[in-house]
Amino acid sequence: MNDHNETASILHLYKCYYPDSVGGVETFIHQLTKALHKKYKLQQHILTTTRCKKAYHKMVEQVTVHYVPISFECASCPISYTMIPYLRDLLAEETFDLIHYHFPWPFADLLHQFTALANYPFVISYHSDIVKQRFLKQLYAPLMHRFLKQAGTIIPASQNYLESSPVLQRYRDKCQVIPMGLQDAKKKTGLRDCLDYWQGRCPPPFFLFVGVLRYYKGLHYLLEAVKNTTIRLIIAGDGPEKKALRKVIDKLQLSDRVLLIGHVNELDKYVLYQQCHAVVSPAHLRSEAYCIMLLEGLMHGKPLISTDIGTGSSFVNKNEVTGLIVPKKDPQALQNAMQYLLNQPKQRQIFARAARNRYRTLFMADHMAERYFNVYKNIWRNYSGF
Repeated sequence: MNDHNETASILHLYKCYYPDSVGGVETFIHQLTKALHKKYKLQQHILTTTRCKKAYHKMVEQVTVHYVPISFECASCPISYTMIPYLRDLLAEETFDLIHYHFPWPFADLLHQFTALANYPFVISYHSDIVKQRFLKQLYAPLMHRFLKQAGTIIPASQNYLESSPVLQRYRDKCQVIPMGLQDAKKKTGLRDCLDYWQGRCPPPFFLFVGVLRYYKGLHYLLEAVKNTTIRLIIAGDGPEKKALRKVIDKLQLSDRVLLIGHVNELDKYVLYQQCHAVVSPAHLRSEAYCIMLLEGLMHGKPLISTDIGTGSSFVNKNEVTGLIVPKKDPQALQNAMQYLLNQPKQRQIFARAARNRYRTLFMADHMAERYFNVYKNIWRNYSGF
């Protein structure tokens, strides 16, 4: 860190951010930057893309977010021609002590190699392998490995993901696992009216999914699991799979027991977590690297049901301690787990208490911020230019 700086300044890069996009990585970045500012007074900026036609920036809870227009997208990777001059001007105006990349975003790898970002120390939060775009991944691999090799530290969010990722195995010596964390949910105002609304619309017991509706979430397996049962389910969130899921709900005649309610605000989400019987993550691909929803379930003291996909989801949910882990792509196993929690109220309460304790022990935002700050300090000590 520069000696003349009272506080360090960090620049985060990720392909999307609020309000254009709502998802697990966006939530993680929000929670991390908020906790780092609160605990260490770090000055932080986020550089991201937007579908707006003009670049702009604004303050979001003591963090300056820079939105630069997307020129085009290729395989879920936004590319912005105007980001290069915008970044040049930003680096001329602001003094940054460290760059924090959130992987994967291949365009950020290019920015690092061909702009002044290459002159800064940097860390990488490794959120996921590239799973779907296999052919393009082969073309991207040389750039990716050059980028990862140059990093000071690579940070996966779980030992599970580190052990199961063939990419990370090449860089074990520079990997440091730091679990994601969340600020504890505060009791919301307007709770009674919201509670009455949801109890009228979908009275307990019901199971809950919250998240972006993407192809790897396995929600079609969850819908298969609840057919021919009396199980009630709420799916909260928007995304590219919404129309397809609606068709499945209609085809299976589940509309009387399954609510696909779209994006919900923080008050509604708080009430749904408080009222649900358990939280269910039916993901079937390892693109689901961690699952913020499971963390939120722990925070609210709810039992979890998740699938065994070899990622951080099986670190967040400890089988037969905080809930149940079942085989992926297995609707019957999901159904059996839900029925078990309905039929075993004492065991459900044991899972619920363990869930809350696991959150407080491992997944609080302050713990995450402290460990990230220690990584930053080690890099500053070892970087000759700082």
